[in-house]
Amino acid sequence: MSQLPDKTGIACDYCHSEINYDFVYYSWDFRRIRMVNNTRLTGNGDIILSIDICDRCMDIFKDRIRVAYKPPSGNNIYCDISGAQIPLDNSEYYLCNVTEVKIKFSDAKLMCVKCNNPMVENQPCGKCGSLTADFKATINADDKYLEIVFSDRMFSMLQYSVNKA
Repeated sequence: MSQLPDKTGIACDYCHSEINYDFVYYSWDFRRIRMVNNTRLTGNGDIILSIDICDRCMDIFKDRIRVAYKPPSGNNIYCDISGAQIPLDNSEYYLCNVTEVKIKFSDAKLMCVKCNNPMVENQPCGKCGSLTADFKATINADDKYLEIVFSDRMFSMLQYSVNKA
């Protein structure tokens, strides 16, 4: 994610459009999952890639998932983007946790930068006396919004799209 210089929004990591003021974006955190002898090895669970997607791009991915989705059957794992079956022996896939983040600047409050106490414009902070203030947007996040399975191929394609700009 690239925060805009005026701190009122972000640039989408996928399409690179700027979204600002009151907006919704989706934070995608990827973890590599290895399959060895039909056993899922998660390793240390570190996030290997984190990207932020605007709501327009998220709608495109939702449409792809609706078309490609195959419910789990037995031990089979499917890519939610392509629908391809992921081999259960000696392969890798990527688990993406999607967090929906709603940012609202229209009801932003002036807050002290030093102690995060509400302030009145052109007056020192009533708690710490600081004169440095900034507007703080309302942020609501749903970190259980969606989980997406990416095959190695689809993950590589996404990485390429994100990195080509």
